[in-house]
Amino acid sequence: TQRTMKRRKALGLAASGLTGAALLAACGDDDGATGGGTSAPAATTAPGAPAATADTSVSEDTPQPGGRFASTTRAQENLDVVHNWSEGFTLSGIHTYDRPITAREDERRFVLEAMETLEQPDDLTVIMKLKPGQTFHDLAPVNGRPLVAADIVATQEYIRDAEDAFDKTFQRDFLELAEAPDDLTVIYHLKKPTAYLYAENILGAGSGQPIVPQETFANLKDSKQIGSGPYITEKADLGIGYLYKKNPKFREQGLPYIEEREVKVITDSIAKEAAFRAGQVDVWTGLTSTQAEQVPADMGDKATFLRRPQFGGRAWQLNMTKTEMPWRDVRVREALWRLTDRQQMLDLAEGGEGTIGTGLMPVSLTEYLLDAKDTDAFYVQDIEKAKQLLSAANFDFDREYPLFTSASETWRASGQVWANQLRKSGMNVRVDANPAYQTFVVWAQNDWFFQISNPPGDNTPSNYMRIQHSDSWSDVYHNFALMDPEIDALIEKAEVTIDAAENTKLVKEIQLECIKKFTSCYIVHTPNDLRILSSRVQNYELSLVRALYRHEMWLKD
Repeated sequence: TQRTMKRRKALGLAASGLTGAALLAACGDDDGATGGGTSAPAATTAPGAPAATADTSVSEDTPQPGGRFASTTRAQENLDVVHNWSEGFTLSGIHTYDRPITAREDERRFVLEAMETLEQPDDLTVIMKLKPGQTFHDLAPVNGRPLVAADIVATQEYIRDAEDAFDKTFQRDFLELAEAPDDLTVIYHLKKPTAYLYAENILGAGSGQPIVPQETFANLKDSKQIGSGPYITEKADLGIGYLYKKNPKFREQGLPYIEEREVKVITDSIAKEAAFRAGQVDVWTGLTSTQAEQVPADMGDKATFLRRPQFGGRAWQLNMTKTEMPWRDVRVREALWRLTDRQQMLDLAEGGEGTIGTGLMPVSLTEYLLDAKDTDAFYVQDIEKAKQLLSAANFDFDREYPLFTSASETWRASGQVWANQLRKSGMNVRVDANPAYQTFVVWAQNDWFFQISNPPGDNTPSNYMRIQHSDSWSDVYHNFALMDPEIDALIEKAEVTIDAAENTKLVKEIQLECIKKFTSCYIVHTPNDLRILSSRVQNYELSLVRALYRHEMWLKD
């Protein structure tokens, strides 16, 4: 787990039997995307960045405009880019709506999108200038009017005040004031510095930074999406699919190259495989370990494949907000740690496609990983000790404990494996696997006991520290931290520590403190991103960062 990202990438490519510039892959959901722009000044580099992994697989051929690129998604509850993570990061957020920047994990740190320039004259001020001449899509009630800086200010205020907005750490904790002194200038005044300002979940957030016309705020859940992005929403049928058509007035004339992007709702892994083999979709993520072995071998040069550790991880989490929950007792939490067999969960639920780390960070964030000698003792499985701890805590063995998880194959399988491990202590556990869209409802309503989930991460420790914080980073995805003021204070200190070495030191200290208290948010392992792409797809940017537009991607006949 201590290998650099560059080394891991090379090994991953070698293990896949793929070499050369034709390699095409990315991490995140099927329809993630972004293209070129102006690089960030060196002074904006966030601390502790992993070695460069983002580059572009460039075809030697001249790009061919046109065609339809197809991907898949899971069923969604609504069309709301602010409240629905999938809309923000994989659907309308990378097609319909534009954003000021998109994040990167390499030395650039970010790429300018709607912005022509970005300056940070001091730690508390961000000044951005819009590219001139941008307009919203020519649909009522916006009717193609110009995009102005006031739209960005209004969106920031809307997200700040919206109940259950999915990504609002920036607006809630860091943004003091957003202002628009003229139509092209946006100024963010910050309450305090942040080490992770340009991260995927801060200024690069798909659900936290979309540019939404003010006229549409009231009807984001069910009305046709209108933005200034590279594509216009032609169709958005929940449970069926989405179709986006090229915006002829997009800020980058000639881009995107691809005329249409189609996203099909396909949940079953076997159905996804059939669709990819038949050429009905161009990219497929979330392969099982068996599929990752068989499909690339079967398809040969018709497809390209890559496996890499994600920026996210598999986790079990305890609801720490309700007084009747037994998890508040540290003896119960330690018992759950002692009952957990991480290797078994990885092997049985995911076919070994992942890496077990040393702490509470995805292994892809190499600079923040702990030394195994400092943490191994906490991860030792000991069923007898777990039983003793539960008995000492007067744990109620007669009560049935519903383990909440998504119906996603790997989430559900992880839940079943962990439930069986917990049952060895005498616990009565029931696995409740819900439709994917229902997970957001359950989190928002705080109607769960404990769960298996896949916390989304990014190119910084921001998300994975915040899920250990009482306020989390979201009004939806929260309530499983220790609710410990001392831990919260350490996390807040790390967030404002700009010095890279000191920030890294604090992040490691926080992990150790959480582990010593047998945290209620336990990172089991880092799953591999398993992605396969049709060989006709060219210029598909390689990046672990999600919410990318990839408008320089094109299709080869």
